[in-house]
Amino acid sequence: PAVIDGDGCTGPMSSADFSSFMGSMKGKSFEDSKDQLARQAMKSNCFSSEQVREIMKAFQFEETRLEFAKAAYAHVYDRNNYYKVNDAFQFELSIDELNEYLEGQ
Repeated sequence: PAVIDGDGCTGPMSSADFSSFMGSMKGKSFEDSKDQLARQAMKSNCFSSEQVREIMKAFQFEETRLEFAKAAYAHVYDRNNYYKVNDAFQFELSIDELNEYLEGQ
């Protein structure tokens, strides 16, 4: 597969690795710990849009979901499918804010 934006994304995290990662996420009690783990994984992996959505659903707070969605965009293999992350938001305003952010990218 093609490299995207020089990020070195040659594909999303494998299903097995992602399952293991999500197990670690669900084992964390605190929002900060989950966010830290997700951002750590993001530094050395690319995600699919669907994987980003699943990670976002593991967060309790809308603000964390939104901030992660913004940060994860640079590490997504299939940016053409990024609309799928909208399903993880509870509020329309968050979708609007994400779209506004993405337009500036």
